[in-house]
Amino acid sequence: MDIQQLFREHPEFRSKKSNVYIAGLQKPIIRRNGARVRFYCGFTNNMPRREGEHRKGKACGGSPLLDLANQLGIEWEIVAIWDASRAFERYIKKQRHMERFVKAYQEEVPFEEKIPFF
Repeated sequence: MDIQQLFREHPEFRSKKSNVYIAGLQKPIIRRNGARVRFYCGFTNNMPRREGEHRKGKACGGSPLLDLANQLGIEWEIVAIWDASRAFERYIKKQRHMERFVKAYQEEVPFEEKIPFF
């Protein structure tokens, strides 16, 4: 997957004022239906504030998935981040396989700037 090509084909995905990010859990959470969830995709215009909200929990505006991970003691980190619009976030969520986007991100970022992923 070539993210830059995706941005060229869909200019509405680009934004200099907001970020789309993927958080990766150290180990998956298993839902009632048996689905294994290891990634969360989000959108923000203030990444440090948003990550803090996730760390503090659902009551402070975090997501239910990351709140549950916090409660269970499952570590998580931001593993991919793009200057992108909400349309790109929706596109990622619709595709469902977030690990493909994480892998693409890791391949496109220079080694010195890579975000370690457990």
